[in-house]
Amino acid sequence: MASVKVLDCTVRDGGLMNRWQFDDDFVRDLVAASRSAGTDYFEIGYKASPQFFDPQDYGKWRFCREDVLHEFWPVGPGTLTVMLDIGRFDPRDMVPARESAVGAVRVACYVSQIDEGVEATRILDRLGYETFLNIMAVSDAEPLVLEGALHRVGDSPVRAVSVVDSYGNLTPLQTRGLVALYQEASRGKEVGFHGHNN
Repeated sequence: MASVKVLDCTVRDGGLMNRWQFDDDFVRDLVAASRSAGTDYFEIGYKASPQFFDPQDYGKWRFCREDVLHEFWPVGPGTLTVMLDIGRFDPRDMVPARESAVGAVRVACYVSQIDEGVEATRILDRLGYETFLNIMAVSDAEPLVLEGALHRVGDSPVRAVSVVDSYGNLTPLQTRGLVALYQEASRGKEVGFHGHNN
């Protein structure tokens, strides 16, 4: 069995509750604790455009500017990761990976946005980032449409594609079925699971 990789998205996902207005010391302590625990990836927030989110209303982890990232992510173990929502940030605005504190980007899209999602991973791959794809709300997706989307993922540079239980309603049986579909249809990509305890 392949080894499991763990991603800590406490700040990125938790920011949905407080508009990413975390205390700096909390984030530093969390980074240290996560690294000490051996977490492989630490997803610190979103790359989002101020065109869609007012910086007066949202904290720094909604935008993940490079100067901020370098301040909070000293050299050490683990890979700093951000999430990029299709339609809320242009991946061409990312700096090359060699200039960034970020090593990996998880691209989030809906099934209907799969072409844009795959293109974003290609852009990010050319910039030197490790890429992952999260197809959201799969419990609502038509099976044949989802299968077609996963075939597109098979032609992309992504390391892994995740089963995303956006609504927290997938049963273990449904999840097993989706993982099997992802493994077959994405033609050799690693498969992740992104759950929600709703």
